[in-house]
Amino acid sequence: MFKILTQLTLILATSLAPQFSWVAGGQAYSGSSQSLPRSPVTLGPVFKLTVNSNPLYRVSYTYDFPGQKEIYIRGVGTVSPKGNLNYLHSGETIEFLDSPSGNSLYVAKLEHPSILMGGSAPAIPDEIQFPRESRRGHWRGQRPFAEKAFSVLEQYFRSGYRAFEKDSSLFYLTTYTEGPEAADGTRTQVSVLISHPAKSDPQDVAFTVAFTARERRSHTDWRDAASDAAKKSAETLVDELLNALQR
Repeated sequence: MFKILTQLTLILATSLAPQFSWVAGGQAYSGSSQSLPRSPVTLGPVFKLTVNSNPLYRVSYTYDFPGQKEIYIRGVGTVSPKGNLNYLHSGETIEFLDSPSGNSLYVAKLEHPSILMGGSAPAIPDEIQFPRESRRGHWRGQRPFAEKAFSVLEQYFRSGYRAFEKDSSLFYLTTYTEGPEAADGTRTQVSVLISHPAKSDPQDVAFTVAFTARERRSHTDWRDAASDAAKKSAETLVDELLNALQR
């Protein structure tokens, strides 16, 4: 009698379990929550904001792809198969692949984001504000360059940075951060644009760093950096950042 009741309980629990369906790695899954494989990506809260008239999403997530030596995240680059990231993303999905031109492993949808209005959005320059001239660097190390770059940018640009992909290259465009204060009291803020080829060896990457800066004195508005003091402050910070990216 006890055995019969136990079997009935298991059947009832299975039939009442919530039903779900999703697609990962080209494979469709459907059934109860008990039968579905574990999602390899866990999204944190997603915030939608408007910068330069364009929608961006502030995302944070953890990911774990067992059995993969490396994975490729659209807009980010090649990274280790397990980790966590926090950045500004353009687009309503984040795609994970087994290589830059390989098979899709998972697509995360950015659903029901919270809206950040007005002053909550950080100031980010447009791409066209950066000069064509840039400084060159080279990363050689055991970590993929994307991981190295993100760890350095998190130290220097606390308000965040945008990661995106265009024309077979990856770009990391930052918000503004404070440069060293000049002796005459001029305040300087700097934003950088890092770029590198999407299909390069992630442990051996040639990259470029372009920067733009703005300055202000007490009781004045921000303007493009023009004074020698502001330019020197910006160059000092960029030199420091470039060194950090190669260590």
